[in-house]
Amino acid sequence: MFKLSKKTEYALMALQHIASLDKGQVATAKEIAENKLIPHSLLAKILQQLTRHQLILSLQGAHGGYALGRKAEEITLAQMIEAIEGPIHIIECNESRYSCQRDDFCTLKNSLNPLQKQLTSYLHSVTLADVAAS
Repeated sequence: MFKLSKKTEYALMALQHIASLDKGQVATAKEIAENKLIPHSLLAKILQQLTRHQLILSLQGAHGGYALGRKAEEITLAQMIEAIEGPIHIIECNESRYSCQRDDFCTLKNSLNPLQKQLTSYLHSVTLADVAAS
């Protein structure tokens, strides 16, 4: 089965929530967790990853919380997924540094490369603004 992890789904929900805020507003982890029914402890880890990848900003202080790190139109679905999952590959041997003892005779990578390219291209074409508008 090919699907996104729960962690990635939660990250997308959190980003949608943050993107839906009016300019200048921030969202707290508690607010996002309660609004999207996400376990708070897991959400805190997800928000750290999104901050580390500069998709969101963590603002400290009495009126602190989370805001987008850049415009929603500049954040792609690929960037959102990669922030949580790492590089997007439909099969492990598509990773550039992967070495396999079957390389001499296996054609699976070559057969699936067109699908990999289409998937990657699509994920880079969809933005957080697109996802938030849905």
